[in-house]
Amino acid sequence: MKAELTFDLDQPADREAHMRCTKATELALCLWDLDQWLRAEVRRETGVVERRAGYQCARDVLHEIMERHGVYLEELLS
Repeated sequence: MKAELTFDLDQPADREAHMRCTKATELALCLWDLDQWLRAEVRRETGVVERRAGYQCARDVLHEIMERHGVYLEELLS
């Protein structure tokens, strides 16, 4: 099975689409790093309940946003 993408780099919309495709892995890694940082902060903040809850809330919101856009890190970074 094979897939090919073709872009007309003289067209601004195609240049933008090309950039999205070429930077998709880096974007997925940024999201992964952010998620893992939030996870670590939740685990680290054992004594400060409010801060810990805030990090967990941020992580939950991140996951909700990604799910709404059909972005699942497990699919992208397996």
